[in-house]
Amino acid sequence: MSATFVISVLALLISCMSAIAAFGRWMVTYKQIEVQNLLQLSQYLHQTEYRDARHKVRTAKKGDVDVEALRKVCSSFDLAGLFVYKGLVNKNMFLDYWGSFFVFLRDHIPDDLKELGFGELTGQQYYRYFNWLLTEAAKNPTKFHAPIG
Repeated sequence: MSATFVISVLALLISCMSAIAAFGRWMVTYKQIEVQNLLQLSQYLHQTEYRDARHKVRTAKKGDVDVEALRKVCSSFDLAGLFVYKGLVNKNMFLDYWGSFFVFLRDHIPDDLKELGFGELTGQQYYRYFNWLLTEAAKNPTKFHAPIG
């Protein structure tokens, strides 16, 4: 074996190890950004006006939901749904936290959401990312009522 060949193989090995290390750093950075996005979105959703609106919707009798509160809930989660749908926030982490609320809403407000009108659009069409979150949570509703473990 010539010295040139050995040096070339060593250089190739070092390059591969550097690429693996760079990929590892990128994965850590990606996860940190994902968690940061989830935390910022959670802070947005926990603002008093949205929390109060969720409480009004959650405690209202079925069919007797305050329309303005429902619009705030739909609007705030429509923005959240856009972030989740586009992959800026991890869907599984987001639904692990909010999934039980979406399962409740899917059963509690379907007629109200159909009645909300925005010109020719229904509430389900207008708040399409919110509706998408409701659909995603409904795919496994028992998961959100089960104990953690």
